[in-house]
Amino acid sequence: MPRHSRKKDESSVDITAFFDTSRKEIKETVLEVDTELEKRILEFITSSRIITRSKLYDWSKKKGIPSALLYKALQSLLRKKIIKREFSNKHQEIVFKPSGSL
Repeated sequence: MPRHSRKKDESSVDITAFFDTSRKEIKETVLEVDTELEKRILEFITSSRIITRSKLYDWSKKKGIPSALLYKALQSLLRKKIIKREFSNKHQEIVFKPSGSL
């Protein structure tokens, strides 16, 4: 019996097609944090000198700030070393404080 060669379909996609970036345009979106929100959070933290995470989340809910935006702003402030995050034995939870305070 003769062997039949398999015809290649030009429109088919093989398993390594995702390596080819020329077919797709890869978009990178950089999520920018609202600097006004950062300022509001920093003012709240500095006014209390030390603020527990639960009080900060309660404050953000009262102000109508979504948790995701609060988290992004806190991460941005931590990355910029404007605030510090640590565990407080006194409060038995995570606290935030300005970097300059002891």
